[in-house]
Amino acid sequence: MSFTGQESALSKGCIPEGGAFHGVGDKAAEGAIPFGCAVELGTDKVTQYKKFAGGAFEGVAVADPTKDNIDLDGSGNEVYRNQYEDGIAVSVIKRGPIQVEVDEGVTPTDAVYVNTATANFGKTSGAGHTAVPNAKFRTVGAGAASIVTLDLNLP
Repeated sequence: MSFTGQESALSKGCIPEGGAFHGVGDKAAEGAIPFGCAVELGTDKVTQYKKFAGGAFEGVAVADPTKDNIDLDGSGNEVYRNQYEDGIAVSVIKRGPIQVEVDEGVTPTDAVYVNTATANFGKTSGAGHTAVPNAKFRTVGAGAASIVTLDLNLP
């Protein structure tokens, strides 16, 4: 049995070596939430998170590479799931480093924004982009689809 898809999926949403998880896992996914994307409160604000779409930024979905996230694709290969499925408890980081995908090149001196269409990050402000308070890029991203380390410091 070969293992496919894990190499690229594991970096987005992972906590870098030496980082610590300071977050919550007290709400379920409302719809699918990809690992490493921005989240906001769901329709039921007490029990749900959903993929960011322009609401109040609540943090980033942490990758959960446990056995529950592996399924068979019908060909005998194990496929790594790269998202939380609807109704599954979501781990969300609020403080500390997390690896995220950017939609454009970024540097540590750039302000941090989340794209409401992709729930990924970048430096572009204005319509369709929401500022992320108390956040800083820690590494350089060469361009779209780069994985960078984002440092969060939410209350």
